[in-house]
Amino acid sequence: MLPHSYTADSLSQSQDLTSIILSSSTPQEISSACASIESFLHSHSPDQCRHFFSVTFPPLICKLFGFNDATSSPAKPKSQLANGWIDTVLLSDDADLAARVFSLLSPEGTLMSTISALDSLFLVKYVFPTERLPEWTRFMLSTDKDCSILSVICSLFKGKVGEDSINGSFRQIHLNVFEYYMFWFAYYPVCRGNRENLVSVSVKRSKKFRLENWTYSIRGSSSVNKREPERKLECNLYIRLLLAYLRSFVPVLDFRVHQSYGSLLHYASGHDGSIISRAEFLVNTFVHYWLVDNDFSPLPVNVCKSFGVSFPSRLVLGETIPTSGLGEAVKLFVEYLNLSLMQS
Repeated sequence: MLPHSYTADSLSQSQDLTSIILSSSTPQEISSACASIESFLHSHSPDQCRHFFSVTFPPLICKLFGFNDATSSPAKPKSQLANGWIDTVLLSDDADLAARVFSLLSPEGTLMSTISALDSLFLVKYVFPTERLPEWTRFMLSTDKDCSILSVICSLFKGKVGEDSINGSFRQIHLNVFEYYMFWFAYYPVCRGNRENLVSVSVKRSKKFRLENWTYSIRGSSSVNKREPERKLECNLYIRLLLAYLRSFVPVLDFRVHQSYGSLLHYASGHDGSIISRAEFLVNTFVHYWLVDNDFSPLPVNVCKSFGVSFPSRLVLGETIPTSGLGEAVKLFVEYLNLSLMQS
């Protein structure tokens, strides 16, 4: 048990660190905040970091991705997406700043190693905002019947459907620290693209929007994009992090993708169970946030029928406009999985 004085000191330091993070907007302030975070984590053992992850980590996510409030509804009117650290790096074209933030968030960095150690101790759990979940998941959580089988029908949510402490129903998604961060990481390009669509000049919809239409947002896929100056890869922090997370958490050797509602990955025998579990979680998270297209749900129709689950038709809900800017992340993700197929 930690001494009370040490616990109070840790809480005070976490609160001070939160203030530093929330006030950081310029490249110099962001670099200083990164250094302060790493200094705090280096000087505290994982079990001493509970205040950091309960008090400081949610505001850090807000600043990273430019969310004004990580718990507020995305339906609240906003003129534009606030510039978070990732956007600031991209706009500044500052390779040193990009390297600084990448070092903090990389799989080999102090933050990720602390998250891994903390999760192994089962010390912190978060409730992920329902309104930030994929649309089909929100639909299932809206009824007691569908909610009760969500963790059975979809492996991504196995063991993650928890009780709402306010109304007592099982309509919340509980995540550990790594899962919580990756849900926000996957949600970021969706949120950013949707907000850009809201503030952009309206265009006439085509009769049908499909997944292949997302290619317009992939750099180099159109004549307009070809005329745009190419930003340095090291300053496209989101894509760099995505590739780093895939390489670290989804090993490409000795696995193949197959059609199954239970798992998207099949590793040969001998792989560590925790590695397989983390790889499946990450791939499933990106699939459910990015690759649903206009089918509403990524779950196979026969699986839904076997459990008595019926999703509304897109003819009723209306077509979904392809999310602006998501194409680059989708292209990298799909190409990475294709690489695994060629090497297996």
